[in-house]
Amino acid sequence: MLGQADYHLDWRANIYMAQLILWQIRGNADRAAEWLALAETPSGASNHFQQLQHRNLARAHFICGNTEEAEAILNQTLAKSRELDLVADNQRNLTLLACVLEKAGKKEEAESALTEATNISTATGMTVCFYLDRVELQPVFSRLAKQADGDQLIRHQARTLLESMNRNSLSRAVHFDEELVEKLLASETLPEAVRTSPLTLREWQVLGLIYSGFSNDQISAELDVAPTTIKTHIRNLYQKLQIANRDQAIAIADKLIKAIHY
Repeated sequence: MLGQADYHLDWRANIYMAQLILWQIRGNADRAAEWLALAETPSGASNHFQQLQHRNLARAHFICGNTEEAEAILNQTLAKSRELDLVADNQRNLTLLACVLEKAGKKEEAESALTEATNISTATGMTVCFYLDRVELQPVFSRLAKQADGDQLIRHQARTLLESMNRNSLSRAVHFDEELVEKLLASETLPEAVRTSPLTLREWQVLGLIYSGFSNDQISAELDVAPTTIKTHIRNLYQKLQIANRDQAIAIADKLIKAIHY
């Protein structure tokens, strides 16, 4: 793609990001170093595309083990995104900064950066950046989830993200459609409460999305219904399953999924 034309930075920056994430997953520091040697540095950081390219440069340094250089780039980029109130970029910059700080052994600073990023995610509804760097972020989230004196909401969000990250790719992609529901209903592990008070298809869908780590607002957006309606579905779901919280719902769904797939 890059060889076909002279694309604008908004196209190139996204392609670079895809390449760098692939090299990061594969541990291919040599390719990242080759890219870094020829990479362009934007003249500013005043829009999303320039912000992304600065993160690309920081990510390349991160892959190559140059944590000081990566941290310096991200701090400068974050300062500009804060000045311009680029909320999504604030979250992305802080998330990658947490990875860099964790790798540099600056654990408390990593926790602080990730806490701020997680707080921002409640407004943006954006969690994909956490999953892209989940290998690096899982230890940080784990510490946040266990902090006795930490913010309760942050602990809950950290636990929710960890649970979702730790499930295998099959469970993360679960959608309880009619075919899957039929298999579940035929399963010997189906709770007796569900046999006597069957879930509606919509309630099965909500259970699947809870299992996949979706928040109430994300479930609302996924199913295109009002948040108040989702709360009603969840309340009915809990009553029928005779449970009290999300953790118990996830445990039941996990047991059912494993029973029909293994």
